[in-house]
Order: sequence, then C-alpha cells, then structure tokens
Amino acid sequence: ITGDSLRTLWKFSRPHTMLGTFISVVSVSLLAIGQYSVVLQSELSTMAPFVMATVVSALVPALLMNVSIVGLNQIYDIEIDRTNKPYLPIPSGELAVGDAWRIVGATAGASLALGAAVSSLPLTCTLVGSLLLGVAYSVDAPMLRWKRYPTLAAMCILSVRAVLVQFGFFFHARQALAGSGGMAGMGSMTSVTSVTSIATSNQALYFATAFMFIFSIVIALFKDIPDV
Repeated sequence: ITGDSLRTLWKFSRPHTMLGTFISVVSVSLLAIGQYSVVLQSELSTMAPFVMATVVSALVPALLMNVSIVGLNQIYDIEIDRTNKPYLPIPSGELAVGDAWRIVGATAGASLALGAAVSSLPLTCTLVGSLLLGVAYSVDAPMLRWKRYPTLAAMCILSVRAVLVQFGFFFHARQALAGSGGMAGMGSMTSVTSVTSIATSNQALYFATAFMFIFSIVIALFKDIPDV
C-alpha cells in the first residue's frame, strides 16, 4: 500500500461524511451511557475500558458502512461527478471502477461481520438498514435510485440520520452496559427503582431524534443545490 493509494482511499471515503458519522455515533452512545453516570462514577476504574469498548464496537462498523454507502453512490454517479465533482477518485481516473466495487464490498462485509460478532440486535439492524437504504438511494435499477425523487431521497436521509442512527446506537450502548459484562454485575449498587427509571427515561433520545429530523430535512432538500 502506497501513500498515493491511501490518499485515494481517503478521498473516496468522503471524509466530511465520516466526521458526521463519528460525531453521531459517539454522541448518541454517550447519551445512553450517561444515564448510568452515577454507577459509572462509583466504578470508573473498572468500567472505563468497558465503556470505551462499547463505543468502539459501534463506531468501527459504522465508519466502515459509511465508506461502503458513499462509495456505492460514487460508482453510480460517475457521469454526474465528471461535471460536478471531477476531483473525486473515479471521475479523475485515480481509482478504477472495479477497485471501487472491491472497496465497497469489503467495507460492507467487514462492517456486517463486526456487527454480527458483537451480537447486538440494535447494532446489526442499524447497519443492515443503513446499507439497504444506501442501495435504494444510489443503485440505478428498477424501483431504486430514490435520489431521483425528492420525497424518497429525503425519506432515505431522514430514516438513517434521524431514526436508525439515534435509536440503533442508543439502544446498542444501553444493551451493552445493561448486559452481563456491564450493569448486571453491579446489581448490588443500584436499586430496582433506579434501573426502571433508566429503562423508561428516553426523553433525551426523543429530543435528539426530533432535532435530527428537522436537521435532516435541511440536508435532504439542500444538499444537491450546488450540483444543480
């Protein structure tokens, strides 16, 4: 692997989307983890590695899936990008289409494999749902390529950014901390009442979802204006 190939891969990954995914996954995970703050503070030395592992277990497959989805979009947007984004790796000739397909397949496969290895249903559903919506958004096939239709395009973006990301990573983090490796081993430290309160206090999640719903509408309706 050369420096040029790494730079090409970096450009192909669309770093600004990677940053958005990074912030989303970390913030939503910490939103769920913060509900256990009293317990975590009392056992910080033992729980810190577990908390870090919980965030990383969601972040790595999410970033890999992000590369796969944005890569798929570039493969099907070659003609458009030759005019609007000629600096991207495929239209500029830096990356062959066959190599792009291999990157998309490898990152999607690795993401799904890591998600399955964690044995987290919320995480797996988020990854699979994001991939399916990415396919529906980009792939030029009958009944697909929803990006051609403003309403369907907006629905794809809203579904991923405002719903799947918020609920999927939130409940993945909560499930990990409440499982056998986390909070279950601290039953003596928390009362049944406090655990029930945590399980039913989703106001912060609902607020984040509502905020991202509005924000995603702006993204969906305005992101293609520069291309036009």
